[in-house]
Amino acid sequence: MGFGAKTVTQLVKQVTDDASMTAFQAAGNASIRMKSAEALEKLCEPLKTHKCIKQVVLSECEITDDGCVFLAQLLEENHVIEELVLDKNKIQSKGAKTLADALIKNQGLRTLNLMQQAVNNFGEDTLECFITMFNDNVTLTKISWRLESRKSFMLNKLQTRNVEIKKRKDKGQDCDSFLPDHMKKGVAASPTVEPVKEDSPVKADSPVKEDSPVKADSPVKAEASSPVAEEDRPRRRPSMDDMEKHIEAVEAEVGVLPAESPRTEDEEKPSDNSGGYRADEQPVCSEEQAEDPAGLPVAEEKPAEAA
Repeated sequence: MGFGAKTVTQLVKQVTDDASMTAFQAAGNASIRMKSAEALEKLCEPLKTHKCIKQVVLSECEITDDGCVFLAQLLEENHVIEELVLDKNKIQSKGAKTLADALIKNQGLRTLNLMQQAVNNFGEDTLECFITMFNDNVTLTKISWRLESRKSFMLNKLQTRNVEIKKRKDKGQDCDSFLPDHMKKGVAASPTVEPVKEDSPVKADSPVKEDSPVKADSPVKAEASSPVAEEDRPRRRPSMDDMEKHIEAVEAEVGVLPAESPRTEDEEKPSDNSGGYRADEQPVCSEEQAEDPAGLPVAEEKPAEAA
């Protein structure tokens, strides 16, 4: 932004003082670019609790994987922001996976722009993190990034699933057919406990002290048997096989989901299925279409037949 750009302190004050702000625009801000991680740590604090900001634009801010840690914290706590624009930064696979993990808990973001980063391709492991994230995220409908993978069709199908879920919710219709099993009405989540971390083994040399027996008149605390809230119940992270089975189950009920990048409800659907839609591509029109805004072929004029 050059000379006269707002400092990080001024940006924080702006977000804090303006409760009616609906968009936070800081693309190319020089103060953020100098120390992006430190700047994001400060900026994300007031953004976490803001009730009206739906769009956050941080393009060209020199954001790295370290800065994604604070953006992830923002996504875990804020469910109002619907669009996060992070194009033209220096985010790599580690940072992208950090965002994917945060989106497991997020219930508001609909569009994520990760175009033109430090890497040309985030890699298969990053793609798998985003695919498995959709086991819990039913709101994200559009991811813009450069991706080269044979598994990308799964990501597109899951984004389309979320588009359909939103459409039905907006119309007050049932969307159970599109939901993961643990989110369906009347279905209890499987109480699968997450595996113990390898770096935290249970010590075998720590036996229970024999001189501390449980007294008969002192009932054992029923912590293990106490009811656990559904949303607090730990579940293992789904595998790619789990997500493939989920897609198959959805398609068995509602039909085949398109493998192309989905169109959101705000975008017109194409008249045919020949081209497909890519979130990171702009529509291209020919000279003939430019003359005819509707893009329709002009019928040849025929002379009127004599009566």
